[in-house]
Amino acid sequence: MNVILGTRPLGVAVMRELLSRGESVRLVSMSGKATVPSGVRVEKADLMDKDQSKANMKQAKVVFQYAQVRGNMHESLPYTATTKRFGLVATSLESALAKTLDAQK
Repeated sequence: MNVILGTRPLGVAVMRELLSRGESVRLVSMSGKATVPSGVRVEKADLMDKDQSKANMKQAKVVFQYAQVRGNMHESLPYTATTKRFGLVATSLESALAKTLDAQK
């Protein structure tokens, strides 16, 4: 299961790309609401809460972080160190997807 943090346009675009590749997807947002195809779960969570973050990323194959944050607030998010550790920071959507999918092979 691929977990996408954030349901705004970038998160939705990644969801569509993953679905086109036959991947399973779950989206996570503060509201827990998003317009998604059937079979895609949308979870409600406050990602600034460590326990909620961990619960939503548990058993994730890959976590895509597209949740909107203000200023440098992202540095204090519970999952930031993990994404940096695995080198999932990329400069564009295409390179992020390519890098992540290549790493899974």
